[in-house]
Amino acid sequence: MKLLQTFLIITFSLSAVWAQGNTDKILEQARNAIADNKYSEANGFYQDGMKAVADANGDEEEYNKIKAEWEKLEAINVLMADGTREYGRANHDEAIAKFNAAYEKMASYQNTIWAYGQAEAKYSAGMVYRSKNNTLRAANYFVEARTLYPKERKYEQALANIRNNHYNEGNKLFRIKDYEGAKREYLQSVKVDPEFSNSFNQLAMIAKRDGDDAAAESYYKSAVNFSPDFYKAWYGLGLLYHDKGDNRNAIKALKECVRVQPDYYKAHYILGKVYESEKNYDQAKKYLIEALKYEKQYARANSLLAQIYNDEKDYNATIELLSSAKGEGVDYKTYYYLAQAYNATQAYDKALTAVNTSLAQKKNWAPSLMEKGDALVGLERPKEAITVFKLAGSKDARYKATADYRINELTKWANK
Repeated sequence: MKLLQTFLIITFSLSAVWAQGNTDKILEQARNAIADNKYSEANGFYQDGMKAVADANGDEEEYNKIKAEWEKLEAINVLMADGTREYGRANHDEAIAKFNAAYEKMASYQNTIWAYGQAEAKYSAGMVYRSKNNTLRAANYFVEARTLYPKERKYEQALANIRNNHYNEGNKLFRIKDYEGAKREYLQSVKVDPEFSNSFNQLAMIAKRDGDDAAAESYYKSAVNFSPDFYKAWYGLGLLYHDKGDNRNAIKALKECVRVQPDYYKAHYILGKVYESEKNYDQAKKYLIEALKYEKQYARANSLLAQIYNDEKDYNATIELLSSAKGEGVDYKTYYYLAQAYNATQAYDKALTAVNTSLAQKKNWAPSLMEKGDALVGLERPKEAITVFKLAGSKDARYKATADYRINELTKWANK
């Protein structure tokens, strides 16, 4: 009998030691599950642990240690479940209150294992605000969630969705020329994401359109500050400076644009235009040639380059450049410069063909009329030339003195 009693005491003691030895392991497993936001799994560890201690007739203190942590988890599960249920019933304010209460309770536990759970509570409240179309409050909650647990990508995605919705809505309004509505949406998007360069770029375009160059400059600078490789924003900033006559800053911005996007031919063209205005023809030609390298059929670049060639009396270069241009690579100005080059090289029949094409695109344009008159003079058709010169003078007072001089010269020649 005494031997049996001794055996039972030893068995009970070993069982108790087993339960106590496993308590820390059980708690560790449950806490790891909580840290991973796996509350159901954590609940299972706690339940199994409490049962194991009870079955082994273990220490009550060990049992209560597990139970205390389980009760904390259960309180959070109840609050989160209540919030989800109220959300499903469209009781938005009640749902937000439950999620906020869950967050506050987890914060009171002062343990980092609840960081993911706190983030989920913030995210859940944010989703309720989003369903109420209170996107700024929703975004604030998503930012808090992201701060609490950066590894969870859905918080960043939730922010991006709100930001993009405002941006896309702004684009729709921009396309139908509702610029005030578009501006409101773009401003909302940068409130959600203060570093969203796309909206800053659009805001800059609207500000420039409204004549607010200071705001446009500020918005463009924000765009390139947050996205240094945003070549279209660099281009917009450079174009803004160009339009203001600030060539130094225009060149700096446009060079950044072509550094990021070497084949952006429009930036090369504006650089050429800036340098041409400064009479730096070598640099102007360099960038205009670069523009045409990436877009051969670019009429503006063709025209400006031809103008420079003609000013330098390099007429053959103009003829070589423009004689094969076609489609979108030509316009009334390109044909005008081509006619000017042909006249200068005494190819009057070709000059007349080119200038007639120019006038077909822009009727009675005085510069082309003057070139047509010169071509007719070269072709020894003075009466027609006089008629054309008279028309040029009547259409543009700036050409009247020159036209009258040509007419007088032709009249003297005819009298002789």
